[in-house]
Amino acid sequence: MADGRDVGGGRGADEIPALRRLLLILRRRRRILVAAWILTVALGAGWVLSTTPLYRPQATLEIRPESPVLSTDGQDPALLASRTLWENYYRTQEAILTSASLHADVLASLPDELRAEYAAQKDPLRAFARQVRVEPVRSSFILKVGFVDADPRKATQIVNVLVSRYLEEVNRRLRERRAGTAEMLAKAALPAIRQGVEDAERALQEFLARNRFLPPQDQYAALLESQRSLMERLTRIRLSRIETRARLKALEGAAEGRKGGAFNPAFSSRNLEALIARQEEVESELARRREELLEEHPAVIALREQQVRLSAKIQDALRAMLEALAAQLEAAEEEERAVQGELAEVERKLGHVVRQVSEYKRLDAQLAGARELYAAYLKRQGETEATSGTGLASVRVLDPAQIPSKPYAPDVAVVVSVAFVLGAFLGLGAVFLAEQLDDSIRSASEVQGFLGLDVVGAVPPLRSAEGPADGPRILSDRSALSEVEPFRVLRSELVARLEGVRGGRMVAVLSALRGEGKSTVAANLARALAMEGRKVLLLDADMRRPTAMRTAGPEAGPAMEHFLRGEVPFEQAVRREVLAGVDVFGMTAGTNQAAELAGSEVFEDALRRAREAYEYVVVDTPPVLQAAEAALLARRCDAAVLVARARRTGRAAARSALRRLTGARAPVVGAILNEVAVPSAAEAEGYYGYGLACEAEGAVGGA
Repeated sequence: MADGRDVGGGRGADEIPALRRLLLILRRRRRILVAAWILTVALGAGWVLSTTPLYRPQATLEIRPESPVLSTDGQDPALLASRTLWENYYRTQEAILTSASLHADVLASLPDELRAEYAAQKDPLRAFARQVRVEPVRSSFILKVGFVDADPRKATQIVNVLVSRYLEEVNRRLRERRAGTAEMLAKAALPAIRQGVEDAERALQEFLARNRFLPPQDQYAALLESQRSLMERLTRIRLSRIETRARLKALEGAAEGRKGGAFNPAFSSRNLEALIARQEEVESELARRREELLEEHPAVIALREQQVRLSAKIQDALRAMLEALAAQLEAAEEEERAVQGELAEVERKLGHVVRQVSEYKRLDAQLAGARELYAAYLKRQGETEATSGTGLASVRVLDPAQIPSKPYAPDVAVVVSVAFVLGAFLGLGAVFLAEQLDDSIRSASEVQGFLGLDVVGAVPPLRSAEGPADGPRILSDRSALSEVEPFRVLRSELVARLEGVRGGRMVAVLSALRGEGKSTVAANLARALAMEGRKVLLLDADMRRPTAMRTAGPEAGPAMEHFLRGEVPFEQAVRREVLAGVDVFGMTAGTNQAAELAGSEVFEDALRRAREAYEYVVVDTPPVLQAAEAALLARRCDAAVLVARARRTGRAAARSALRRLTGARAPVVGAILNEVAVPSAAEAEGYYGYGLACEAEGAVGGA
């Protein structure tokens, strides 16, 4: 706008909540949604009513894994071996109930009139099997057996016969199996197992005889005790040998003359100790005398001789002790070797006894296992013989089949519920498809909901308008009030929104594409503004395909192209009073340079002169999506309105045009819905809005 005043007329297409758009689509296509919904429900109900009702009586069976009657020992090896097969027992009974042999037996047991119905079929067994229903209740031992037929009494009778023949069949098989098992145990299994027990006992006795009936465990304990005693003895011998060797080394050091060698605490000879002590006294006395006397003194000489005699005696004693210790060491080593030999023999015997112990345990375990197996099979033979005449205890009838009070199929409630839900989905799918095929705008609420623009005017079809075939259609004084009044409403809206604009006010009339009535709306808006005595100019800015000058007639005269070329001033290029009170400024022929001309300085000068010379300038712009200059022209105006033709302008095209105008910062104040079909005079106020009463005369009826 000229003064920067914001006259925006909506939130913008991107700010509209998705839920509101969805509700508008559903409201717009409600007839399709309701029709698809009702049709689906009606088809479902018709199918239910036309289908013959079927009944399914059911008998409830409890099928548990078979267990012995007499045995109560849960750790019985025979029971533990058979439990691995129990998980398939339930499926086996289910397979028996659907087997062809059982069905043939049931058909043979039916009354003649029922059997005759299936005998007439091409494949009686297959026809019968198609009607049998066996339904396992998972995670339980329950099995439901049913039969589907249109006659509830017949179906109930067949179910009870089927269950009865099933029980007879499984009991017969059980008796045969038990009789065969008892015979097999008595003639083959038990004698073989008994022979195994005898063989195991004989092998164990022979083993004990080879060991003189002494259990290997006792031999093993005696050898362990002997090994322990020898190990202790060997340890003592080794300690004694080590001590003797240490004393021997100490005496050898003394014999070699090493000082202090004779004072080793390992020495135990008292004579040697006395000699050593006496030698020390003599050496001490000799040392003292040498300090007082000369070496040739008789006392010193006597002490030296005494010292020599003592040393000789000590050496003799040491040699004797060395010989004794050497003999003692040799004896200890000999004893150690003997003990080691005994220990090796004991260890060898231990290894042999260990193997005997393993063999004894194996034979003993083999005998125990053979005895347990024999006892288990002997008990099983007794149970089998005791229960051979009884029936199957693991299968019992909880509830026999009763005549049903209501049909099994079709379930009316289920079918109608499914049709109700399916109809909703089909209706939504039809709505979505219709929206993809036709997204045209039809009402003011859709303009507000999908574009985010206020509807400033709703224009009905102009039946009484006049004008050239290829130009805008102009309302005349003879036009109906219902055709004139919408432009008065539009005039009031724009005047109110442009009150703050100083000087001439410029309004751009735009459309997304051609053929939406933009030029007709612009011309009639200009005429409506001139009806209040205002000075109004209709500026045809669609320089590619101008239409406004066609209303002025074929007479020659200067036009916009002459002004743009500088041949005439602006005042001479304007055609005066082409419409009642409206001047027209535009081209007489189209040009390929429209985008360049719209951005030129001379065209900018034309806009400035028009704003200065007129109170209102209505600018008829080219289509926004088909001309690059449309957004630029709208930006130069004080207000812009977007024309959308009802049932023709697409929402996608309108949103694209609005996005381009918003990007160019054009002052879009609202939208004009063109070619609106007004259903009645009572609804005219809702189309025109703003509290104006419209005459029904001249309004177009029908939606």
